[in-house]
Amino acid sequence: MAGTGSYDDEMRRYNLFMSSQGVICQKIRHFGGIYMKDKNPPEFDPDGSWYLCLDPEVSLRPGSCIVYSIGINDEWSFDDSIANYGCRVYAFDPTMSKETHLRSPFIQFFKVGLADFDSEGTPGESGKAAWRTRTLKSIITELRHNKKLVDVLKMDIEWDEWKCLPQMLSDGTLKKYVKQLDVEFHVVDRTPFGIRRYYGIAMWLDRQGFKIANMHRNMYCRECYETTFINTNLINLPLR
Repeated sequence: MAGTGSYDDEMRRYNLFMSSQGVICQKIRHFGGIYMKDKNPPEFDPDGSWYLCLDPEVSLRPGSCIVYSIGINDEWSFDDSIANYGCRVYAFDPTMSKETHLRSPFIQFFKVGLADFDSEGTPGESGKAAWRTRTLKSIITELRHNKKLVDVLKMDIEWDEWKCLPQMLSDGTLKKYVKQLDVEFHVVDRTPFGIRRYYGIAMWLDRQGFKIANMHRNMYCRECYETTFINTNLINLPLR
């Protein structure tokens, strides 16, 4: 765990890393997002908007691209948008009242959560204890995508990214299968140790070849970074 500074020192270093571009993508496009009516000042980036790289090297090909969308909260604008682009979307959220179903010919919803362990949930419990969860590796296996690549993994799981990412990185699943990673990072542990931990996980992504192509802050959460990573093990883009 790098760093021994104060909270302000650690936050400064974390913010610097999160705002540093690692690869050059010429064609960035946002998918989804809903603009609020009569918003003052007007929104620059609507909530629910996610950015993807569409450079030829990325090969996000309509008709064959695969997208895992983790965390929906009944806001389907990204999923509908990327499905209209031509990708097949697999959406996951254990918190919604809807059961597993086919939302459209290109969107399959699963009442399952992403976690660092597999669980069927505990009957009679509430909250996370009741959730059916899977690791990324188990999701890929159960969907029979072992011999495919996941073009996009989008994660908006309300700070559980800090539990799931280390597990995906340690077992090699992320590096092996995911071409683009879109994740919203949440700062909830506002202590020097907490920020050092977040920085360490972000650097772990970087060391495994995930380089930042785009970043913007969520307008409704000042310390939330919505970040697009390119897996340079699978995609050859110019380094910054």
